[in-house]
Amino acid sequence: MVEFKEVVADYADVMTLAEWIASVKVGAFIPDDGFGCWGTSTHYNSEYDCFQQPPKGATHVHWYNK
Repeated sequence: MVEFKEVVADYADVMTLAEWIASVKVGAFIPDDGFGCWGTSTHYNSEYDCFQQPPKGATHVHWYNK
């Protein structure tokens, strides 16, 4: 399992895996909009881009708009 060591910032949007997938399917988020990382509800790991396959243990996406 991946270690999610970075604490979420106050200005991040934190979404569940289901919310993220639904939003991407309808085009609400694209790579040019910002940057997102896989993580848990409270921590993330910036090495895991949210537009890639989620690592084991990931339950949320931490999204940072441009």
